[in-house]
Amino acid sequence: MAYQYDVFVSYRRKSKDWVRKIFLPDFQHYLEELVRKDVTIFVDWHDVKTGDAWAERLKQGLAHSKCLVSLLLPTYFESDWCTKEFAVFEYRSRQNGLLTIEKPSGLIEPLALHASERFPTILSELQMFDLGRYYVAGTEGYKKSKKYQPLQDELKILAKKVAERIELAPAWNPDWLHDNWLEVPTEHLRIDKFSVPQPRI
Repeated sequence: MAYQYDVFVSYRRKSKDWVRKIFLPDFQHYLEELVRKDVTIFVDWHDVKTGDAWAERLKQGLAHSKCLVSLLLPTYFESDWCTKEFAVFEYRSRQNGLLTIEKPSGLIEPLALHASERFPTILSELQMFDLGRYYVAGTEGYKKSKKYQPLQDELKILAKKVAERIELAPAWNPDWLHDNWLEVPTEHLRIDKFSVPQPRI
């Protein structure tokens, strides 16, 4: 077995409409144009089928993906599964010598959809890609709005960054299917550890 996906997309349900209709199609297009090949992206609405054991399917997707694109809202780390997805790629990065002085890049591309201090310390250590000015809760008429064209320019830049994450991916390891790589510590990411309250959106 080996990698099956270039990218795993992690997001809160409340942002699904924007992610599905606005962000993902154009992002995938620009990424494929950049790397000059088809790109495989794991996203739950496409890859978790009716009748699947969904938790096991998500774990399989994590184990077989090269990098993570996390779309961050202030409530992202209130979700057990979003937290787990982030933790798996942070752990894999560190276990493979990334996120260090010698190799400061990692396997996570964090996208801020909303400015917040309600994020764990690790995100103050990572350079986030800011899409906050382009994110909206509703998508009707978005492609005719003034936000849409500038977003395209940002997605082209993002595609280059994610292509670099993909290239960083270590050789696939079958051990990643085991719990010691999937059930990794998340305590440092828990939302209840933060002292700065922020509005829920």
